[in-house]
Amino acid sequence: MIKRILAVAALPAAALAVTLGTTAASASTGPATYNNGSTEGGGYLASQAQFRYVKDSVYLRAQSNFAAIDDGVSWETHLYGTDTATHSPVQVVLAVGGNPQSLATPYGASASVNGTAMTTGGTTQFPAGETITESIYYDRGTGLVHVSVVGAGGRVFFGSGIVGSHVTFTSPRVIGGIDPGSSFVPPSSTVKLGHFSTVMLTTYSGFHSSLWGWYQHAKMIVTSDGTKTGVQRVAPSNLTTGGTAFDVNIVPGT
Repeated sequence: MIKRILAVAALPAAALAVTLGTTAASASTGPATYNNGSTEGGGYLASQAQFRYVKDSVYLRAQSNFAAIDDGVSWETHLYGTDTATHSPVQVVLAVGGNPQSLATPYGASASVNGTAMTTGGTTQFPAGETITESIYYDRGTGLVHVSVVGAGGRVFFGSGIVGSHVTFTSPRVIGGIDPGSSFVPPSSTVKLGHFSTVMLTTYSGFHSSLWGWYQHAKMIVTSDGTKTGVQRVAPSNLTTGGTAFDVNIVPGT
């Protein structure tokens, strides 16, 4: 887990309308990817297209659900790509999370580009029991990425960072994370980390869809060693609601 804005170019509601039955028919499922949870998590990624926007909502579960399992949990939205001028990776990370063993401390929001904190504003604290909406938008015209976390209670975190106008973002990711260190104790039964909903992606050409677009989507699974043969720790459910929703669970790992 990475312990770490109102987007200035909000897309019109009409533009975000999706004919999910049509996109689902052409959706492509890729092989699952595996990671050890140090910088990623369990959830979904999309690929085989260029993406300028990713958005999702998730309910922040109470710290007491996780306090006996780990000292870090998070709900994250990523947008990964490559600077075509320098051939360098560009990784935009938006996260809300914290230490669930600090039961009275709200979860915190953060945003970064390649590990460097963005310029941000608004609140950084979001309490358990609130649904938040996370989004990342890339404006090729200005070379800026804009991020936001908007809470149902009216709290807003926002920020922006310079990445340049020559970035090809090819991998949006929506994940739930843990701290994979020695503090992690597998639960005796499955524990829901989060339910993600209203997942929406927009390509560079302006195509709007869920994870069931014409591009490929794949599960992301956290294991003990980051490989397929490792013991599973965090895994997503199958997609539901036209490819806009899924659960992320901390699993017993047996």
